[in-house]
Amino acid sequence: MFFFGKKRREKEEAEQRRLQAEAEAKVKAEAKARAEAEAKAKAEDEAKAKAEAEAKARAAAEKKAAPSAGITREDAYALLCKSMEELELKYTKKEEEYLVRMTVAGKNLPVELILRIDTNHRVLLTSPMAFNVPEDKRGDGAVMIAVANDGLVNGSFDYDLSDGQILYRMTQMYAGCHVETGMFQEMLRCAFAIADQYSTDFLAVSKDIMTLTDFTKKHRK
Repeated sequence: MFFFGKKRREKEEAEQRRLQAEAEAKVKAEAKARAEAEAKAKAEDEAKAKAEAEAKARAAAEKKAAPSAGITREDAYALLCKSMEELELKYTKKEEEYLVRMTVAGKNLPVELILRIDTNHRVLLTSPMAFNVPEDKRGDGAVMIAVANDGLVNGSFDYDLSDGQILYRMTQMYAGCHVETGMFQEMLRCAFAIADQYSTDFLAVSKDIMTLTDFTKKHRK
């Protein structure tokens, strides 16, 4: 009897150890699963937070890089007129067109300057030459305009082959910029210097006073 009782106890103890081991293994498996789930959730949260932070950073960078409308067209026109007054220039206004016009004496020819504020936050400056290229010289005129434009850094000359008109053109954007009268004044100085410099030689070629070869040698950069 004692032998069988001992066997039964050992069997029961072994069963209890097995059940306990299974319970412990189950607890460990559940703890591991919870840890893995928590780690996965944490990684997903971190990835989400990183993506949101990157999206905010991109949006902020894009907002900073994108040009704002800046000052209004009316304010830009007021500054344009003020810049004329600071230079003590005589000019006429067309307020409905946001335009000013003036004629300044050059070294040899008068230089007409026209500035307009358009609806796209631009200052458009044009300076038509005081003469047209004669019909028999318009082929040479096309060449001299090409040579002149090749050497320009600011602006360019437009040329109408049908009537020989030459027009100097310069454009300045002011969207998102801090605009002062100096911007307009610098445009005027630059445009006047270029128009005054080239108009005399354009006229000289048109009147056969200067050859196209001499013009090219003088202005080829």
